[in-house]
Amino acid sequence: MLTKTERQERDRHVVSLQQATQKMLEKIEKYNAMILAAKAVLEEAEEEYDDVYNAVYGWVEDTHRSHDERIMSRSDAWRDSDKGQEAMEWLDAWSEGQEAMDGDLFGDYEEPQVLDPEKLLKHFEILQDLPSDPG
Repeated sequence: MLTKTERQERDRHVVSLQQATQKMLEKIEKYNAMILAAKAVLEEAEEEYDDVYNAVYGWVEDTHRSHDERIMSRSDAWRDSDKGQEAMEWLDAWSEGQEAMDGDLFGDYEEPQVLDPEKLLKHFEILQDLPSDPG
């Protein structure tokens, strides 16, 4: 059972936590709005980039394949010649470039998350719901 002094302290803590919670909720609301706006901007730019990237990557892939077929259709003797070796090195460079271009642009990048204000309210609700008296 809480004493009169403890009840007053609890009430002061409830009020101070409620005020701090309200300030934090306002900041979370602003943060979430900024995150959502930034995500929208990034998603639009990403769509535009993906369109260009896919066209460029397709061209690199097609060009590499075309030259690979042309070079590989030449005789072993030609491929062993100086010109053939230069062509094979050139082809290897394109192959490496194509491989380097393939994959996820940002790797394991984790985008910022919108915060759930309900989690913040839990502290306040727990304190507020603590019983003053047994039973």
